[in-house]
Amino acid sequence: MPIAGASVQDLEFYANGCRRTLNDPAKSRWHEKERVLLAAIEAELAREEGGGAREFGDSDADPAPRAFDDVPPPSDDDIPF
Repeated sequence: MPIAGASVQDLEFYANGCRRTLNDPAKSRWHEKERVLLAAIEAELAREEGGGAREFGDSDADPAPRAFDDVPPPSDDDIPF
């Protein structure tokens, strides 16, 4: 799900989840995806905290793709258990 426009509280929640996964050696299989997601979340947090948050439909919104757009959708191989 896209993170652009998510609430700061939601972004912080998911960032903490990424950090927990990255700190767990048993989940090293997912570390690369989590690093990409965490970077995108932190960029969105910085954008929102910097006052750069834009409303959906703004004509001057940045059309450039975000890093999380490059993450493939989860598959059965991504299930941690």
